[in-house]
Amino acid sequence: MKYIITESRLRKLVNKYLDSLDFTYQKRLKNGEFFLFLDKKTIFEYMNIPEENRKTLWIKFPFILNLRDIFGLETDELIPILIDWVNENYGTDLSHEQWNPVG
Repeated sequence: MKYIITESRLRKLVNKYLDSLDFTYQKRLKNGEFFLFLDKKTIFEYMNIPEENRKTLWIKFPFILNLRDIFGLETDELIPILIDWVNENYGTDLSHEQWNPVG
């Protein structure tokens, strides 16, 4: 059986799922950079390079694929939700274009 749910409802479901995961936060000593680990694996890495006026969120691609499978979303639908979640929970101000997949 298929259900039609609103984008805002789906966004809430993804956020709730992310909130339920046991991320470990590790801050670097410079520029507010940090890592988020899940089961000792880096999932998110926030990089801030003020000299180049550049901020980037690196996201492990297998994690993206896993979430795509769980929620049935395409990558371009999922990434804005992930970035907004990181912005809201970790005080960043990334745009939806400031990310890169990694391994």
